[in-house]
Amino acid sequence: EQYNEEMDDQNNSNGNGDDLGLQPKPFIELPKLASSIQIDSDILSLLTNAFDDEGKLSSTTFPSLGRLRSKVRTLKRDILSTVDSILSLSSTKERLAVESGGALTMEINGRLVIPISQDKYSQNSMMGIVHDASRSGKTAYVEPTEIVGPTNELRQAEGELRAEEARVWRELTESIIRHRKELERNVKVIGHLDV
Repeated sequence: EQYNEEMDDQNNSNGNGDDLGLQPKPFIELPKLASSIQIDSDILSLLTNAFDDEGKLSSTTFPSLGRLRSKVRTLKRDILSTVDSILSLSSTKERLAVESGGALTMEINGRLVIPISQDKYSQNSMMGIVHDASRSGKTAYVEPTEIVGPTNELRQAEGELRAEEARVWRELTESIIRHRKELERNVKVIGHLDV
């Protein structure tokens, strides 16, 4: 408190600190630094619009991704709908191996399967493709024939989606590399402004 009073007395006797060099000086360099930040409108637009609200590559900015994502969603929905229809059939219900209370569907190596009693499958192997069996050998995990083709199509669409996402990432990376010097210069200027 005594220190503050002494400083107030000193400031008052020296004309508000002018003699001590405490007079505020305008920030002459800040506007000059700020005006040196320049970003190419194309790269700014690309980076601003490249991602959606979830941080994923935007389906709007990259319509090919939107089409492929829609195709994958539709195929998944159709496959699940087909499996639900199969599970509702009385002929399927009597073949299910659900005595252990397990799930009616599961995924094995990217394939949707249903648990079928091994002895019921042996009687009608046209039900689908066995992808696995239980340890006891009493249950076969069967991909129904009706979804083999659609699941193959789904896997292909997912592969196309991954390839298109990789292409878009490469495109973004190449754009950033083309503007690297400009971006590095701007980062340096922003660093100076931040100090």
